[in-house]
Amino acid sequence: MSVGVHYPYTSQGLVFSQTTTPLGLALPLYTTTTVCTTAICGLPILNLSQGANAVNVELISLDINYGSLTADFGSIGLMIGQVASIGTATGCSAFASTTPMNGLPFGPGSKVLSNNGVGTCTVTAGTAGGPVAGVAGAGWYRSLFTMNLESSTGTAHGTSSSKYTFDGTIIVPPNTISYFKIHYV
Repeated sequence: MSVGVHYPYTSQGLVFSQTTTPLGLALPLYTTTTVCTTAICGLPILNLSQGANAVNVELISLDINYGSLTADFGSIGLMIGQVASIGTATGCSAFASTTPMNGLPFGPGSKVLSNNGVGTCTVTAGTAGGPVAGVAGAGWYRSLFTMNLESSTGTAHGTSSSKYTFDGTIIVPPNTISYFKIHYV
């Protein structure tokens, strides 16, 4: 019997996922302070685990099923920043926490990782430069996809899907927030 690469951890209830509404949400611009509302969502992951419960979170993949821009070109990227707590001048002033979906249906919930699928999340405005240790606000960490202008009105469009597999190259350590944003060119 052949099993997938993440099967051992998934079968133990240690693999989680998050998703937006099937109707879709827009990715926020990298310089905005709002990461999630009912209209946009950058799928933030906030790791505030500490002490004996501290864990590293491995990002496995990002799937984008349809993308559209309002500028000629754009890049979708991963933002990373340090956050020790939720509050003023911490890098994250609001985070509506939701329970991530366990890869093992009806498996245990995540006890040390907060995430958000569609609630309000407000962060210090991100920068196009990389993240800086000890500085509130996330920086552009990695470009994942490039996109071209496409209008979704009038003409039917084919289904498109893009997948970025991190392959163990990104770890979200304790006191860190990660989310996806777009940069227009």
